[in-house]
Amino acid sequence: MRRLTLALTITLAFVACSRGSSLPVNDFTSLVRNLQDAGFNVASDPAPLEGLYPFFHEARVLLEGEPLAVYTFDTPEQATYGMKMIAADGSTVDGKAVNRADPVFYRMENMIVLFVQSATEANDYLKTILGESVFPPLPKGEE
Repeated sequence: MRRLTLALTITLAFVACSRGSSLPVNDFTSLVRNLQDAGFNVASDPAPLEGLYPFFHEARVLLEGEPLAVYTFDTPEQATYGMKMIAADGSTVDGKAVNRADPVFYRMENMIVLFVQSATEANDYLKTILGESVFPPLPKGEE
């Protein structure tokens, strides 16, 4: 009985902490794997990429039903240049409108990730694995 109780306690602790642990994120695949391992619903996005996000061409999925776009650059320096093309409020990229309400941009090394503010639990986890949002900073109380 003690072994069963101990095993159940360890299992519950693992499940409770599973969203807090993550593997290193260094590309689109590792980002998706982290999100799935944390229990988030990640699905392929059937919407065409053309014209929706003028800046993000490489990869797109649905995270908890909301579009998550990822662009990976060859170098961190190129990603830094890419970040300069995003308006301070996140509404445009290189002068073109981001066709998404409340866009949030994250940056890690050579990746820029675009998501939406309204998905707060997913944003909390993205903040855990990618760091603070870059554009726009999330309002206090919604971080």
